[in-house]
Amino acid sequence: MSLEIHEKKSTKRKRTKKNLNVNLISLGHSLDDIMAKEREIRSRKMEISVRPKGKAIEKEIERFKAVMKHPEFKANPLKAIRQHVENTWEKKEGMIS
Repeated sequence: MSLEIHEKKSTKRKRTKKNLNVNLISLGHSLDDIMAKEREIRSRKMEISVRPKGKAIEKEIERFKAVMKHPEFKANPLKAIRQHVENTWEKKEGMIS
C-alpha cells in the first residue's frame, strides 16, 4: 500500500514558483492620471448640465418666497391655491378654443 501512495505522488507535476519582480508603481501613476482626467471631464459635464437647472431652481425658490409673503395666501392658503388653479385652467382653455 505504501508503494501505491509513492507512485501517486510521483505522477503529480511539480510546479516551480516563479518570482515575478514587477514594478507596478508606474502603472499605478498612469492609472491615477487617467482617473483624474476622467473626474475632470465628468465635473465639467456636471457643471454644464447643472447651470440651467440651478437657475430654474433659484427662480422657483424666489417664486415660492413671493407666494409665502402674499396676503391672500397668508389668510387662506387653500383658497389661494384653488383660485390660482382655476385661473390657470381658464387661461389654458381660452388658448385651446
